[in-house]
Amino acid sequence: RRSSDLLLADYNARQNGIDDIQQFLGDWRKWQHNEQYDIILGSDILYERGMHAWLEPIFRRNLAPGGKLIISDPSRPQALEALASMEDLGWRFEMEMQMIPAVQFKKPTPSVEVAVYHIVKL
Repeated sequence: RRSSDLLLADYNARQNGIDDIQQFLGDWRKWQHNEQYDIILGSDILYERGMHAWLEPIFRRNLAPGGKLIISDPSRPQALEALASMEDLGWRFEMEMQMIPAVQFKKPTPSVEVAVYHIVKL
């Protein structure tokens, strides 16, 4: 049985014409996945300050040399705190603001302004 999070990610991918997305469940505190990727996407993953220390080692391990990490966040202060900590470890990021339409399921939902961070390891 697939989790609702994976079903939502699959739905979102199909809506954007992507049908070969790789998905798996994982726990950041017990991360076992070692495959490297040219691009890692994360959406709304920086809200919990207690998880920040677990994320950077995952990014370092799983981002291929020369790869790009792209994270979106609705401009929470803790996201900038996480990125500042990552900068201290040699990461660099650029930020752009975008209006993102919300996924529509049962009732209309307004678009949300989010910060999109493009991050590379130097």
